[in-house]
Amino acid sequence: MKTKLSILFLLFPLTVVFSQNLIDLDNKNGFKQFKLRSTPEQIENIEKIENQYSKNPLIKEYKYVGNDIKAIFNVDIKDIKLNFFKDKLFAITIEFGDEEKEFTDEDFKLISYALEETYGKDIKNAKTDENILKGSVWIGKKVTLELVKLFYVEKRVEPTYHYIKGYIGIHDIQLMKEMHQSNF
Repeated sequence: MKTKLSILFLLFPLTVVFSQNLIDLDNKNGFKQFKLRSTPEQIENIEKIENQYSKNPLIKEYKYVGNDIKAIFNVDIKDIKLNFFKDKLFAITIEFGDEEKEFTDEDFKLISYALEETYGKDIKNAKTDENILKGSVWIGKKVTLELVKLFYVEKRVEPTYHYIKGYIGIHDIQLMKEMHQSNF
């Protein structure tokens, strides 16, 4: 009985710390000045771009055009894209790497380490497709955060080219669900 109680008391602090880290993810509710559920009018320095991935008229995509966010965890940012569903921010994508400067294993490790220090050990491996080289996911009650390194092939231009890129995706769970339901 004492052994069972001792194990319980050892595991409880780990559960509390792990849960607290994911509560922090929910409380942060975004990245820098980009807060999930904001409207486009509430965010400065963005411009609307053509949404290539969805034909849903309720989804609009914007690109951050400010110049005050150049890197995260010492890794250069290529782009920050913001997706809105019914004029509410539901997804933030921070992109790394391009055909000139690929997203390296070292870049992935720097970001992964910092995210684990902030939100705890990743709770689900995001490697779900052959183009995904590495990935991690943190799932809170309201917000998910994913870090992905992938092999990217650009087919829309000639000649076709490929490179290694990465991204951090931050999503509002409820708005993502509503957006998917609107397509069904």
